[in-house]
Amino acid sequence: CNLETMLGFDLPSPETTERADYVVECGICYAHRLPPHTDVIGDGGGDENIDDNCEGAIPDAMCGNPSCARSYHESCLFEWLHSLPDARVSFDRVFGTCPYCSDNLSVRVLKGTK
Repeated sequence: CNLETMLGFDLPSPETTERADYVVECGICYAHRLPPHTDVIGDGGGDENIDDNCEGAIPDAMCGNPSCARSYHESCLFEWLHSLPDARVSFDRVFGTCPYCSDNLSVRVLKGTK
């Protein structure tokens, strides 16, 4: 309440805002957070264990077009751009177009891919 008085406007609260106002989902997979990575542990016998402390990625890439401004997981955007027939790769980036507005986008090439 004191902060609202000092700033001169009401701050958002759970009663006045929806969760969707703050949660950004990926424009390709429509998920907010990707599942955590699965690490293989042991002698390579196929025992898999999910690290409980490892959280999945949130959308961290965004379309630069202000009228679109869709958010994407870097891995989803890489897969999308890499699948386009007219995508270009230059050094460590893949260039292509936004799935929604066709504006130019680029993303880092993910490790372990060619």
